[in-house]
Amino acid sequence: MGIIELTIPANEHVGQTATVSGIINIAGITTLILKGPGQAEDSVTLKGVGLKPFSLSFLSRQAGLFQYSLSIRDSLSNEITASLPIEIHPKEKLNVLFTQKYPTAEVRYLKNFLAEKGHVITVRSQISKTNFHYEFPNRESIRIDRLTPEILESFDLIFLDSESLSGLSASELKNLEQSCREGLGAILFINSTDTKNKIPLLNASASTYAQDTVRLKGTTTGFVLPATPVSIVTSAVTTPIIISSNRTLSGFVNVGAGKIGFQLLHETYPLLLEGKESDYASLWSPLLEATTRLKPQRFKIQLENKFPYYTDEPLSINVIAANEVPVLESENVKLPLQENVLVDDYWHATTWASKAGWHQLETQDSTQLNYFVAAADEWQTLRIANQHKQHQSRLTTYSERTEIEMTSLTKPISPLMFFIIFLLASGFLWLAPKL
Repeated sequence: MGIIELTIPANEHVGQTATVSGIINIAGITTLILKGPGQAEDSVTLKGVGLKPFSLSFLSRQAGLFQYSLSIRDSLSNEITASLPIEIHPKEKLNVLFTQKYPTAEVRYLKNFLAEKGHVITVRSQISKTNFHYEFPNRESIRIDRLTPEILESFDLIFLDSESLSGLSASELKNLEQSCREGLGAILFINSTDTKNKIPLLNASASTYAQDTVRLKGTTTGFVLPATPVSIVTSAVTTPIIISSNRTLSGFVNVGAGKIGFQLLHETYPLLLEGKESDYASLWSPLLEATTRLKPQRFKIQLENKFPYYTDEPLSINVIAANEVPVLESENVKLPLQENVLVDDYWHATTWASKAGWHQLETQDSTQLNYFVAAADEWQTLRIANQHKQHQSRLTTYSERTEIEMTSLTKPISPLMFFIIFLLASGFLWLAPKL
């Protein structure tokens, strides 16, 4: 009995609902309890025998490195508890631009929600063909008559409704498309049921959908929201954020270095009026974080090993550099790096942790990676499952390589070579009796 697959939330920020999920092998009724630093966060009871998926959620309230715990309790009240490392990042302040054809309650509440979180907001509402009304929460006023490359470069994310998107001039649309390729994030409020024309910027078409409402599951209860009765069909690969009945209600596509997202849900603000801020945040925060402009990085640190990590065992580290030789330190000790012989700016290193708990890797520009080393008696079932998968992967790779080598040995001989060998053999048989 034990957990054989585990997914720990990564890149979570304060105020988000995070999820711990995996697969557990059980022999009967089993209860899983997720405990935070101060209290139990969530629990689930599983019935039956064999492999069962599970999912546990919690609300991240504070930034930092935390040591949660996951307890497994069987029907005889036998309990096993293991440490669960959770890293919560502080909120990142984004520079966001809203452009709308006319003021709406949806934008007003979303704007206020983001402003309260400390984000820098600009709202441009069109009141006539050439005049606009502006709002500037958390920033000084600016004037945006046209969407120029210089203006767009100063923002991390732009929201557009269907009307304001279709009202852009050809040059503005071209500037917006180019800015998205260079890293700008864009989110489209799809509030139009037009299925004849392609959706600008997203380069997608819409097909009619039978239902104009959708039921979603909240943190405590379910709720029903209006949704534009269309389905989005894109030529590019769509990454879904919210799905219901196999329809993607919100998601994004990659465009160059940037992303373009869409939202079919509308009138989501009543959730705020009902005090369901966490449910409201679950509709918008993942979409914002997935599409916003990525901050440039000189280095990226990765661990090849799968959790759990243990003391005195090698940890393989990869560092991706941007045309620069990295300097990597672990606990103020420089680690020797070796560049990949085939891939430029791809470096490797190995380290060994001397004690359990949180550890940190850091490059010369303060890029950091925090990782947690488990105690020797924790996560043994997960460790064995990971080793088995690794051995299976190596065995499959070896089998494929052997098959290729065997196939290469059965290639037919060249006809010319066969003819030459045949002539030599025939000549030898003719001459042999005469010698």
